[in-house]
Amino acid sequence: MNLRALSVAAIAALTAIGAVSLTYIAAFGMTRSSNPEHWGLFGDYFGGLLNPLFALAAFLSALWSISVQQREARAAAEQLAAQTEIARKEFEAFGSERLGEEFLNVIRDIDQRLSTLLQTVISPQGSAQTVTISQMVAEADRLAAFGGSSAAFAQFLHHANAPGSVVEAPVREIKYLVNKLREFLGHYSKHKATGFAPALLYYADKAYQLMNMLEAVGGMPPDTRKFFATVSDLHG
Repeated sequence: MNLRALSVAAIAALTAIGAVSLTYIAAFGMTRSSNPEHWGLFGDYFGGLLNPLFALAAFLSALWSISVQQREARAAAEQLAAQTEIARKEFEAFGSERLGEEFLNVIRDIDQRLSTLLQTVISPQGSAQTVTISQMVAEADRLAAFGGSSAAFAQFLHHANAPGSVVEAPVREIKYLVNKLREFLGHYSKHKATGFAPALLYYADKAYQLMNMLEAVGGMPPDTRKFFATVSDLHG
């Protein structure tokens, strides 16, 4: 209880005592008595009036003190809850950032492995021209855009579907990695609830560029093109 409250309580108590004293003086005067019985009656008068008042004041003071303690406890609990919520959000943000970095590291690794496989030489030894899988990707895009036929691409498709051939193994690995890339891009996009990160769009678009070749080879899930096109949002 602060000094102001104590001062108010003291003034109220003195006022009550003064009021009771003045009432008694007004009724019975100020004649001093030597009779103990009169003093006993005087004490009963004071006690009968002031004791209930002081008891009520003490009771109200206790209620007020309890109310103040409850408000302080409630305020402390709310402050603790707010601090706990802030700490939880900071922890989640930190964990979210770490998880996002782990996703990106895996996606980068898949992209590097795809880039290496696309440079695989598939032309026979001693050929006048060196042909890579990347060139077959470009050939598939040309055929999809302008139509026609290509003997080189037809031969590539034949070897790509021949188990154990020099071409089939890297193409099979490319299909596997593209499917894994789709899986991790899907996880990453759900993890980043505010939208797709620029890195996600970049890697999705690179994978989309392989779709003509992979669909010609066959064995890809039917909605793979739609997934990469939706993520990259460049091809409709």
